[in-house]
This record gives sequence, structure tokens and C-alpha cells, in this order.
Amino acid sequence: MSRPLVRMYEKGGKVDYREVRERIAEVAETLAKYLNEHYRGPPGFSKHTIMGPVGKLIGVLESGRFRDKDALLGYVINIHTNLSGPISKEAVDLLEKAISDLLAIREQVSTRTWVRFLRELDYAVYKHKMKYIVEYAAAKKAKSAEGGE
Repeated sequence: MSRPLVRMYEKGGKVDYREVRERIAEVAETLAKYLNEHYRGPPGFSKHTIMGPVGKLIGVLESGRFRDKDALLGYVINIHTNLSGPISKEAVDLLEKAISDLLAIREQVSTRTWVRFLRELDYAVYKHKMKYIVEYAAAKKAKSAEGGE
């Protein structure tokens, strides 16, 4: 028996991956800012706990469960509210901007490339958040060494 041939076609024209990576980096910074300034989830140092609603957002985008901006935003707001309490307008604005940018990128790239970019985004946000945690812990330690709190 012969195996069927599977052909993969790229969407539309050529995509400038350097530009897409820059946009992914901007989205990572936006999502990290949301996590650092507006999300106070349960304590812990697992990746799942650190990423909070952003990790869920990336998972849903990867699975293709939702493709509508409002549905994605509602999903993330629901998770935020369940884990951290009420969400502020500034947090909603950050999430809305990030989701809009991600959906625009999604339309430009193939599914295979999209999944790869989501993995990069996942670990970029995680890196930003861990950097914030380490800096916060060092500042707190320095303050206590000086006789502060």
C-alpha cells in the first residue's frame, strides 16, 4: 500500500517573519505588563500558576477553540475574575490590544507557523514574568536587609 501525499500550502503571499516576530515580542510585553500590574493569582511558582489567564489564552488560540475577539476577551476576563477577583478597565484594554494583535497575526501566517509563534509567545511572556518576580524578590530582600519591612 502506498501512503497518500500530503501537501502544505502557505497562505497568500510571502510573510516577513522578522516583522511578525517583532509584533509577537510587542504582544509578549503587553501580556507581561497585564500579568505584572493587574493579575494577582494564587501563590506558586509553577508555569501554570505564573502564566494565569495568559496561559489559558495561548492554549485556546493554539487549539482554535475561539476565533472571535470578543469571545476570547470574555474567556480571559472570566478566568481572571475567578482567579484574581474583579478586573480593571486598564487590564481589559491591555488584553484587548494583545488579542487584536494576535488575531491579526493569525490571519497572516499558516497554521504550522502560527503554532510555532504561539510557543515562542508562551515562553517570552513566561520569561518577562519570571524576570519581574526575580527583580521583585531581590528588591524585597534588599529592603528587609536595610531594616525596612
